[in-house]
Amino acid sequence: MSAAAAAIRRKTLRRELLRRSPRLLLAALLLAAGAGAGLVVPIVLGRLVDAVVSGTAEDLAGLIGLMVAGAVAAAVLDSLGLLVAARVLDRLLAALRGRFVARALAMPRRLADPIGTGDLVSRASDDVAEVGEAIGGVLPAMASAGATIVVTLVGFAGLHPAFLLILPVMLPVHLLALRAYLRVAPSVYRSEREAMGARAAAVLGSLRAVPTVRGLGLEGTRRAVVGDRSWRAARASLRARIVQNRLGWWVNTAECLGIVALLVIGFLLVQSGAASVGEVTTALLFYVALFGPIGLVLFVIDDLQSALASLQRLLGIALRDDEPAPAAPPAHGEVRLRGATVAYGARVALDRVDLVIAPGARVAIVGASGAGKSTLGALVAGALRADAGTVEIGAAPVIAVTQERHVFDGTVDDNLRLAAPEASDAAIADALERIGADWVDALPDGRATVVGSEGAALTAAQQQHLALARVLLADPPVLVLDEPTAEAGSRSAAALDRAAATAAAGRTAIVIAHRLDQAASADRVLVMEAGRIVEDGAHDELVRRGGRYAELWAAWAQR
Repeated sequence: MSAAAAAIRRKTLRRELLRRSPRLLLAALLLAAGAGAGLVVPIVLGRLVDAVVSGTAEDLAGLIGLMVAGAVAAAVLDSLGLLVAARVLDRLLAALRGRFVARALAMPRRLADPIGTGDLVSRASDDVAEVGEAIGGVLPAMASAGATIVVTLVGFAGLHPAFLLILPVMLPVHLLALRAYLRVAPSVYRSEREAMGARAAAVLGSLRAVPTVRGLGLEGTRRAVVGDRSWRAARASLRARIVQNRLGWWVNTAECLGIVALLVIGFLLVQSGAASVGEVTTALLFYVALFGPIGLVLFVIDDLQSALASLQRLLGIALRDDEPAPAAPPAHGEVRLRGATVAYGARVALDRVDLVIAPGARVAIVGASGAGKSTLGALVAGALRADAGTVEIGAAPVIAVTQERHVFDGTVDDNLRLAAPEASDAAIADALERIGADWVDALPDGRATVVGSEGAALTAAQQQHLALARVLLADPPVLVLDEPTAEAGSRSAAALDRAAATAAAGRTAIVIAHRLDQAASADRVLVMEAGRIVEDGAHDELVRRGGRYAELWAAWAQR
């Protein structure tokens, strides 16, 4: 993480916290008041000890009532402070989570692919849970502990300033332990989060590719990969626990030294008459009451280190600044590329492509596998960002329909209204009819049938119908179709060709064609090789030229 990126993330968090500063201040005041009320019990117990030692009478009922009142006030004020803090911080987490999801969904594939789906899922689940636990529980608890420590130290000074001499005894041990811990903990927890992300990627990748794994007999190989990633994650977690246990040993050592020091100081003060036995007792009770808060602060730092590692991974997506703000697009359906270049590592997928597509034109892109067809389509569709050059599209958002025809869990109507939330029932019915999706009426509940992983399973052709119906409802000026019928099967190909033609009618359409009969029906054909457009023209014109497209067409016609 660069220093500039870290500064941006700190600035963003600071801004979010300042926006919530009034409520955070209220939480701090409530916690401080609760800590002060908590001192009533040890003070009263100290008075009772002095009364027993001196043989004087005390209003026992009054002291007991005071103790109960102090305990109740402390509990109520602490609870209110924790509640206010938790609500503020939970809303902060919700804002960060929403920003992460929005940014991840908008991230171009060129940036998302190196991160990996599994790692993004791990960030959205494991890391969000880790940060949520810290923000919802750890931070408020730490604030409460901090208030208790400060107020108790003030109480020590009120009893006798000499009691504060325990600080030079215990603080060096705490600070040295904390310094040693912080030297190794960030990298240990970062490694743990990364290992968990790698494990999630291995599991998710294997589950998503079950048919391929079974077809190629890769069960053993994938099981070994998942086992290796799982063991690495377990070892990373074990290292984190070892670091935590070392910190705990030093905390217990510091507590022991503090008690010894306090007993010595108390003995000397009683001997000199500077303090009573009851005051020493109160001081000891103060100190014992600090065990929990001090230990919590130190051990919470352990949780915070893990949460900070997760937070960095979340903010790494939520606050990405590697994309410029989108420029105002042309006010029509024209597509313009100037020197567009896209590279995947050392491999150049698009090499300085210049292209102008007139509004309303239907253009087919053909070429061998790896020629750059899908990369060009993804660039126009906005799924990729050019490494160099410019891409200008029509005024409305570009809709890309690809082989990734995702069906969301929900009804058919729910899936279609993703493209047009305000679409009427009549508009949805019209879109399905125009696409030729008459199979919807045969579903158990028609358009109200739940589909997706939690409902009725749809065929590849039916999924493509839904995708094309979304296009009609969204009504974009530019449409990119990446081989819309490649996986639908020969029986459905003709019907889907008609559906795709319906969706493309009246708009600029770019078809990534693996079947040349789709290219033959286009207004214009682009032939790609090695990331460049090597031929450009109408079907009949390119066939007459006798070039690369003519060779492809001859091979297709003779198949």
